[in-house]
Amino acid sequence: DPTQSAAKRTSPSRLEAFGSCPRKFFFRYGLGIKPPDEHVVNHEKWLDPLQFGSLLHDVFEDFLRELTKQSRIPELQRDWDNLLDLLRNKIAVLQQSIPIPNQNAYERQIQHLEKTCEVFLRNEEEHCRSTGSAPWVLEASIGLGHDPASPIDCADPVCLTLSDGRDIKVGGRIDRVDKIGGEGASDFSIWDYKTGSDWGFEESDPFRQGRKLQPFLYVGMLRHRLVETVDAEAQVNYFGYFFPGPKTGGLRLQWTK
Repeated sequence: DPTQSAAKRTSPSRLEAFGSCPRKFFFRYGLGIKPPDEHVVNHEKWLDPLQFGSLLHDVFEDFLRELTKQSRIPELQRDWDNLLDLLRNKIAVLQQSIPIPNQNAYERQIQHLEKTCEVFLRNEEEHCRSTGSAPWVLEASIGLGHDPASPIDCADPVCLTLSDGRDIKVGGRIDRVDKIGGEGASDFSIWDYKTGSDWGFEESDPFRQGRKLQPFLYVGMLRHRLVETVDAEAQVNYFGYFFPGPKTGGLRLQWTK
């Protein structure tokens, strides 16, 4: 029971697992057992979905981190070559450890990666200009036991109070926090990258009966940290999912506070 005083840190993914299948939650987090890893070679894909998504997350993080150092927002015309070079450099590193099953499969995924980066950059420029927001903190680590690397990072989990008065200790890694309104502003937003399809995500049903808790929990976590470290009046205006894939076309789903 994550609300017991002796309970350790929980996370959105753990609670979502409980909402989807309590037995799976009990096996994994109660008994500590899980199915053995399967080694499956897919000759039609060079990277599996986890590797594909991890690569893009790393590219987006490194790219935006450099822009935040320069107090710039993304611009397609100015930044495309830099983003493409960053992607290709990371691909070259992965080639050393992940065998290419066949050249056609490899080239298809490279085209997909490049197109995703183009959609990402084009959409980011439009979004930042239209909302007056800019990336502020990337890969915020809250309650994961790591040394703080940003103003809102903390090693210990955040304690959130539920509607019935019980508490849960929550932690997680936030892909990105934007500041809205420029220097000195106290309004913020959260963006979580989804490099796959948008199946199972609906703007009209954000929580899906407890199967999607990340928006609610991340807003609570970030609000807690902002009040402690930035401004007592700081607000998290919204949480959003960003789908930069070519099929989703840069779809953004967001929920206000």
